[in-house]
Amino acid sequence: MKAWKAWLLLCTGAAFLSACGISGGPSGGGTKKDEDFTIKDVSVSQLTDSSATLSWSTNAEGVCTASYGLEATLLPYTKSSPLGASHEVKLGSLDEDTSYFYQITCTSATSSRAATQPAMFHTELSNDHSDPTAPVISNIIVEGITPSSATVTFTTDDRSTCTVFYGTDSSYGLSVQEPVESFARTHRVVLTSLLDDMEYHFRIHAVNRAELGTFSDDDVFQTAAYPSLYIDPPNIHVGTGAEFEFRVMIENATNLAGLEYNVTYPATRIEILSMRAGAYSNSSNGGFLFLNKNPVTNFPVIGDVSWRIVYRDQVAVGAASGSAGVIAIIRARAKNVQDDQVDLTIDTSVNAQDPDSKPRTRLLDHNRNDIPVRVRNGVIVISN
Repeated sequence: MKAWKAWLLLCTGAAFLSACGISGGPSGGGTKKDEDFTIKDVSVSQLTDSSATLSWSTNAEGVCTASYGLEATLLPYTKSSPLGASHEVKLGSLDEDTSYFYQITCTSATSSRAATQPAMFHTELSNDHSDPTAPVISNIIVEGITPSSATVTFTTDDRSTCTVFYGTDSSYGLSVQEPVESFARTHRVVLTSLLDDMEYHFRIHAVNRAELGTFSDDDVFQTAAYPSLYIDPPNIHVGTGAEFEFRVMIENATNLAGLEYNVTYPATRIEILSMRAGAYSNSSNGGFLFLNKNPVTNFPVIGDVSWRIVYRDQVAVGAASGSAGVIAIIRARAKNVQDDQVDLTIDTSVNAQDPDSKPRTRLLDHNRNDIPVRVRNGVIVISN
């Protein structure tokens, strides 16, 4: 029994020594520890009065971010560099003759992290104080066009302050000026209180700090149109006692979540026989924005339709309506009257019975805000 115990202890000890040799003995082929993840060769180059380029490398592939700002303890702006070992980012829209602090942080593919201490660079003083040439205007774009506003963006090669002249013809008459002290190379000017569905002319005037100025060529843009509700066809000729159809139509609709319409007509001359929904109304979910109305009444024609609200990340972002189509198809009969001309009117007057004093015809967006609307009425000519 004692000999068996001694043999067991010897075997256990041999196993222990063998394990030690595998993990770290000279004949075990042990693995080498990874180097620390580091950022090196940081440099600032291509300094101008409005930009700087930061370059650096890492000893392994990583994703990096350069944070920068006017204080070493507050670096609110960032530029990122994708996965790699060599990195470079350009910092733009900087102020001239200004000290900026920056710090670089990187994360490796194995989630190791490294960061530099905050460092500083100083932008150059702009030479356009004594520039002998006028600024050059380029990259003119009109964006964000709505029925009542548009945004003009452009660049100048000098730091400049600019004015946009605009109007419905090339004599302009209106203008928006940037603050005099806001000398910049990238510009964004918002034009407001515009007329919908209208062509506008505009021209840019830029002045640099040497007080040299230049104009851009005349250019044009078209504002978007407000939605239109209209009777189709606009002119109907019908004999006494004859039946006919007309449609309530919509065009240029955007983000329309709810629509209530009211078409008036002289009940002594016209009899409404039926009304059915058009293709544009097929996505109705039962009128959740308005009270349900009787679709056919003796006077007037009243209807409502609504569309599903579109959500993104649980936030309402729009409505599922289309831009144009047939809202309703109304069948009617001309009564036995003398030759006459009668109007089909889309009524936009205020409903005195509405506690909120809302108009009888209304369009709402997904936030239940009113959408301005244009209307085009119809005419019926009754003849014997």
